[in-house]
Amino acid sequence: MARAYAPLVLALLGATVQAADLSVAEHPLAACVDLRLAPATRSANLVTTAATLALKNPIGTCGCPSALATYTSSVTVNGVEQVLQEGLLGLRDGGQAVLVLATDPTLFDGHPARVALSCARSL
Repeated sequence: MARAYAPLVLALLGATVQAADLSVAEHPLAACVDLRLAPATRSANLVTTAATLALKNPIGTCGCPSALATYTSSVTVNGVEQVLQEGLLGLRDGGQAVLVLATDPTLFDGHPARVALSCARSL
């Protein structure tokens, strides 16, 4: 009986996604935030990564008007960068975050992927 549930358990836990490479792109907040990424995983139709954000300086010293930053995930296909997902991160403190990299794994699979940080747009 336990074998019947094994595929369901594996699907719920997520599987590692085969990106050619997942890296942190050069970004304007590098002097303020150290961003480290775990391997990308897939759960249902989402591709995510666990991110560790270590603050080196307040992001205001890097030119941001608030403690909010935007993360952008992108892939390179035939030499062209394609943005897959963007989201907001609160960077008042460092810590852990789960970043959604793509909502369609087929756009992510097999392509070099990057995540970059930038200041959030002014409200």
